[in-house]
Amino acid sequence: MFSSPPALQVRLKTFISRVRAGIRHLLVDEFQDTDEEQWEILSNLFLSSETATVPAPKAFLVGDRQQAIYGFRGGDVRVFARATEDLSQLAVRELSLVDNYRSAPEIVEFINQLFESIFRQDFNSDGSKLATTAVELQRMAPRRELIVEGSDKQLGRVALLCHEHAVGEELSPRLREAEAIGRYVSQLLNDSARFHQPESIALISRSKQDLLHLSRALAALDVPFSISHSDGFYDLAELQQVELLLRVAADPNDQISLVGALRSAVFGFSDRELLQLGEDCRFEWRNLTSEQASPASVRAGAGIREWRSLSSLLPQSSALESFFARQNPAGVLAASYQAAGLAEQYQNLERLIDQLRAAETRGDAGTSAQAALEWLSAQRESGSNAPRGNRLSNPVVLTTIHGSKGLEYPCVILPFLSDRTLTDHDFLIGELALKNGRETVLAIKTTDEGEDYQRAETFLLRQLKRQIQLERAAEERRVFYVACTRARDQLVLSLREGSAGWVRDPEGGSSVPADWIRRAIRIERDSNRDGSSDLQAHFQSGQAESVKVLIPS
Repeated sequence: MFSSPPALQVRLKTFISRVRAGIRHLLVDEFQDTDEEQWEILSNLFLSSETATVPAPKAFLVGDRQQAIYGFRGGDVRVFARATEDLSQLAVRELSLVDNYRSAPEIVEFINQLFESIFRQDFNSDGSKLATTAVELQRMAPRRELIVEGSDKQLGRVALLCHEHAVGEELSPRLREAEAIGRYVSQLLNDSARFHQPESIALISRSKQDLLHLSRALAALDVPFSISHSDGFYDLAELQQVELLLRVAADPNDQISLVGALRSAVFGFSDRELLQLGEDCRFEWRNLTSEQASPASVRAGAGIREWRSLSSLLPQSSALESFFARQNPAGVLAASYQAAGLAEQYQNLERLIDQLRAAETRGDAGTSAQAALEWLSAQRESGSNAPRGNRLSNPVVLTTIHGSKGLEYPCVILPFLSDRTLTDHDFLIGELALKNGRETVLAIKTTDEGEDYQRAETFLLRQLKRQIQLERAAEERRVFYVACTRARDQLVLSLREGSAGWVRDPEGGSSVPADWIRRAIRIERDSNRDGSSDLQAHFQSGQAESVKVLIPS
């Protein structure tokens, strides 16, 4: 596996043997998101090889190629295929888990039909892959038994919510679509009591910017909702206050963080009180750890000393939990947040502590204040999944597709499916198949003197761009698959129609979900006797119709 000098090979063999000696069984979940380096480490642990003298542990790998959606973090679905080849040399048992107990049978059958077509778009007519990251559909078997109460027609319904947009309208197509979705959600809440339970309706979008449009539309209609998504959680103001506390513990000379912590809700000093504190310590804030004359200075100094003591003795999650309890006995901190209408913010503090404790337990974060700061910085950069606090009574939740992975909702609405998800680039770095095999190359735009010095794509950039677009489009199809499979009882796909017909992508539809849908489902107008017309939807394959078209009012 590893290519290294003989001396290092001996040390490597000893190291792997020691690690193996402490492991009898190895379970790897979400294996489809594994990258090359992770697989190299894992394979040395449990594959029989000459790099260890201790027998390999038994391994159990769980993954779904169709849900490989973390390419931007380094996850590589191609590792799944290579691992399958490596494992085929051993006496392994492969199990296909196809039973679906989550979604209504009608939704399962719809997804099977739709993605049979969508995933096929990543292959040539001869069956070869257009992109190395293409996957074949593994059809699901519906196993959920529906118990229909009364005449509830919402169960098992799949609908296309089609928005007609006329040229010259004041609102942009996206804003008009957001408003139409808001009205549709409001109607669902009015028509069906079953959607009044917490988080019954989920609006799942590709980006957090989409959530802003949707939240404004819902707020304008007084529809109760909450936002739960991964991006931006660690940048919330209440979490930045915790970061200030950690900085105070990590660096006694960080006077800016010390003042910020005193001004935060944890200590609650006003600007006037901070001015008095500054005068007491002659604005050498580190001296607040000494006894001061005024009661405010004594309280501030005692609080800082206590926090630093707890931080030095306990893991930071326990230190924060204990400090909040001591500084605010009988839940005063929680009560003050509640009284100020900030219950959601206090829940975010609790969730951060839970996240940090879990990271400490897994070994992802050390127990010192500096280690907690490094962990927090890593979470902020990666946008790790930590949902914002919600008012749990809200029936509508707004979330991103990546934030919804692993969750399920009675009704799922997927907005803005007519928008492109891929962008242009001035340069790209990636692998290309060259004469001597696949090599990593850098391709850039150049200045074209014959075109008024406009930047133009080189042949290499066009080739690399095409390949990367194909690979990213393959992942976008899997992202769309994950979104659709969150639905339990109802799935609604939101599409836009322009004056010239359904919106098409100039690249042939490789990055537009609406175009993928249109290739699988025929959407056409049927004229009525009274001169009006209705949109009808039928699968191109000729299979039974299982989708209804809705026109927002």
